[in-house]
Amino acid sequence: MQEFLDQGFVLMTPTLRGENGNPGNFEYFYGEVNDLVAAADYLANVSYVDKDRIFLCGHSVGGTLSMLTSMMPSKYRAISSFSGSPDQEIWFRNENGIIPFNSRNKKEIELRSPIVYSDSVIKPLFVSDGDQESYFLDTSRDFVEKVKKNGGICEFNIVKGDHFSAIPEEVNLSIARFKKIEDYQAMRQNRTAK
Repeated sequence: MQEFLDQGFVLMTPTLRGENGNPGNFEYFYGEVNDLVAAADYLANVSYVDKDRIFLCGHSVGGTLSMLTSMMPSKYRAISSFSGSPDQEIWFRNENGIIPFNSRNKKEIELRSPIVYSDSVIKPLFVSDGDQESYFLDTSRDFVEKVKKNGGICEFNIVKGDHFSAIPEEVNLSIARFKKIEDYQAMRQNRTAK
């Protein structure tokens, strides 16, 4: 994350409910979205933070949470997702860890799946995957196309690398997009005017 600091961003790494000794229960792509919304609220009240230029980006699980957060009213101006999973049916089918809900309940999976609610994206969203992440590429592309079809501002980029080696390029793309956010806001206003 040094690149964000080098480019003049203030960086906050929020920890979420039920993780790293925090109170609350780990909900796996559910209540944690509220924690990310609350993080933006907190940042908006920090004296040296420009409350109109608060951004969110996350990798992997954080990437999925970023997608879900793009659907919520928040103080984020734009959001980036690195190697997130838009389709939790696929994710939980391969998950070997602790799942804190009944994973056989289809509604529980849907509630955690950005692709099911692609028409709900209200923030500019930049999605990127590494070219070696074949397990995400099709669903990410499908998700982004659905968001755009429903009038959302969403962009998909494939960068070189795997789940981890793609991160430096994803970070640089994210910084470039965040710095040009006014262009994306103008796109939204033009779409609304039509």
